[in-house]
Amino acid sequence: MLRSKTLWIALPLVLIPTTAFATPPTKPGTPFGRTTADSVSFSWTASSDNVGVAGYNVYANNNYLVTVSDASFTGTLDAGQVYRFYVIAFDTPADNEARQFSQRSDTLTLQTQIITDNPIPTAPEMVRAIRLNDTSASIRWSASADDEAVAGYNVYRNNNYLTTVSQTEFTDNAINASDTYRYYIVAFDAPRNFSVKSAEVELESAPIVEGPDTTAPETTRGLVATAVTPETVTLNWETPVDNVGVDGYNVYRDGSYIDTVFAASYADANYPENDTASYQIVAFDAARNFSGLSDALTVDLPAPTGTPPTLRDPLAEPIPSPDFNDPFGSLFEIDTEEPTAGGPPTQPKFLRAELISNDWAEMNWAPSNDDVEVVEYRIYRSDGVTYTVNNTTTSDNGGTQNELDRFWRSTLFIDCNYTRFSDQIYICDTNGPEPGDVFTYQVSAVDNEGQESVLSEALEVVYHLQENAPIPYYNDFYKENDDRFVQEHDLSRVRYFIEDFVPVFEDNFEGTEINSQYWNTGLTWGDTRIINGEQQYFVNSQLQPDFGYNPFTFTGESLIIEAIPTREELRQKLPPICNEPDPLGFERCEFLSGALSSHDKFGLTYGYVESRMKVSGAYGALSSFYLYNRYPGLGRQLHAPEIDIVEYLGENPFGDEDAFQTYHYANVNDGTTNSAPTMNHVNPEGTLYAEDFHTFGVLWEPQLVIWYIDGIEVKRMTGPQVARQQMNIVTYLVAGSSWAPTPILGESFPMQYEIDYIKAYQRPPFNTNGLYPDK
Repeated sequence: MLRSKTLWIALPLVLIPTTAFATPPTKPGTPFGRTTADSVSFSWTASSDNVGVAGYNVYANNNYLVTVSDASFTGTLDAGQVYRFYVIAFDTPADNEARQFSQRSDTLTLQTQIITDNPIPTAPEMVRAIRLNDTSASIRWSASADDEAVAGYNVYRNNNYLTTVSQTEFTDNAINASDTYRYYIVAFDAPRNFSVKSAEVELESAPIVEGPDTTAPETTRGLVATAVTPETVTLNWETPVDNVGVDGYNVYRDGSYIDTVFAASYADANYPENDTASYQIVAFDAARNFSGLSDALTVDLPAPTGTPPTLRDPLAEPIPSPDFNDPFGSLFEIDTEEPTAGGPPTQPKFLRAELISNDWAEMNWAPSNDDVEVVEYRIYRSDGVTYTVNNTTTSDNGGTQNELDRFWRSTLFIDCNYTRFSDQIYICDTNGPEPGDVFTYQVSAVDNEGQESVLSEALEVVYHLQENAPIPYYNDFYKENDDRFVQEHDLSRVRYFIEDFVPVFEDNFEGTEINSQYWNTGLTWGDTRIINGEQQYFVNSQLQPDFGYNPFTFTGESLIIEAIPTREELRQKLPPICNEPDPLGFERCEFLSGALSSHDKFGLTYGYVESRMKVSGAYGALSSFYLYNRYPGLGRQLHAPEIDIVEYLGENPFGDEDAFQTYHYANVNDGTTNSAPTMNHVNPEGTLYAEDFHTFGVLWEPQLVIWYIDGIEVKRMTGPQVARQQMNIVTYLVAGSSWAPTPILGESFPMQYEIDYIKAYQRPPFNTNGLYPDK
């Protein structure tokens, strides 16, 4: 428990609605500070206010801690705990005005520095830093050993702390072509015992290879077992020499392949119950040239004690599968309890999490019954935040109003939809969850007389960590018994799991025309619909070869989709829908572009889908790549899912030019569309995604979706509302819409979207459920 050493003043903590004349303080700066063995001390940049800042409320692990008058805090800590702090400023209220509160600061995470008698980790060895290009470098090293386990590594560049990682590798994307860099690594364990620093190495230039690389790495040497316990055999080895550089290693036990790793270390947590085990290593480079087997290392194995651990800590008993006959919970929307005349509404029932992501969760419950009318629901969160859902809250923004109406109509709530409520109504920027938060929720119903029902049963929601969050072990009628693939694999990098998959679709666009066995050049609804106020017409080059414009061109190595302004002589060839007024008020078919859809050619249920592409950076362009349902489903099977792998606005009128990820599905009870908040990811290299080629991918498993950019996880989402229907692959270039601004003649063109490849993979038992194009 935290015990304050700072004098504090008792002030009311109830957030009072602001008046039209008051101005809240500015957001406090990000706290920064340190811990000792039993204390914490941190400070922050003070807020400003038109009247004056009166003080700050300090929060630890989402619980109010103390109020201080200055921009600093000092207190004591319980040993061995991690604390996440943030602060909220408040002002001195003027006459007849309410106290104003700022947005909460960014979060500071600190842990006590416990000193124990346990041995410190060994120093990392075999550190190597290789320049990849002018702005990035790859740093790799062998794993350290510890009496229990190594928790992570601190990376230092030119004697300055750079970052902390959990793997034995790091890509530094913030270097310059002309500067010299030196790196070293420090390992630490869970109690924060730190190793001595590794040898310091200078950044090497990348080897120059002319023509195809056909040289295999040398045979791996120095294979040793650095730790042997009843749970794990930890192996380390020297990085072998290669003309370009070693990319990874295949690990063999007793002559059989067991795993692939990308650093010179391996922890075998599933060794057999034998007296010994013999290990060998094969190195490979990026061109997949493989070395010979290393000399064998024989390890004496201790007697096992209990069940060997896995990467995850799965539950002993799986979460039950949804009902095959009601997979999307339509029956959970029915409350059969009769209301009491003159009494409060019935207790809200079946409060459940439909979808959980890193910083938002969609939850649902059955509508309560009342003898007259339910007029409001209140959602109580365990940290004191309370939300309300009713049919009287309004917004001038049409999209925000639609979301408010959807919450009320469907008795659901998203904590928190940053797309619609970042700084209004539910104030997501202040109240929204953060990765790793754990909250419990309860819901009550209020009737027209102000009577409030009994609270619902409590629902606990664990928000996913930013990367590689544990996935609960659940059953699903689509899964085989004891399928723990997602629990037993590190899914934070595509390369960690892709070798367990088989390719089921691949188009490298190396021909001279669209492959009609793979693609349609029109969408499933053809010329019968125009969605989202889009201003382009997708020319179907397969059905309209003489249209007068073909949006698809080939370079020999890639496909380019190009949008142009509609030429006057082609307008007579446009379909009638182009002349119908758009409900959003946009001019239709002002531009010509192209679309690809694999419907009726290829579809899959579950798998990994990826494209390498150069999205368009033109003003008014929207490059889109997604999975889409072929048939929406009927009755209790209605779902109509869509997984947007990436959407990219060349000019984003709503903020930065980030890559966007979204998920949509149909509400099984009324057919309307439920949508996740629009998630976004900034390019960590500091450049725009439109400036170069990048890979965008999605892993789709029962009750799990993970989005990837350049092979690295950026978002994940779990829950029973994850798609269960076969979907096809779609990609196209939009020119102007309700989201993308109208292109400008002379400025937006040429408008091009270039695709290197599109590939799909599946793993058993799902690799037979798709339609594969004949070759």
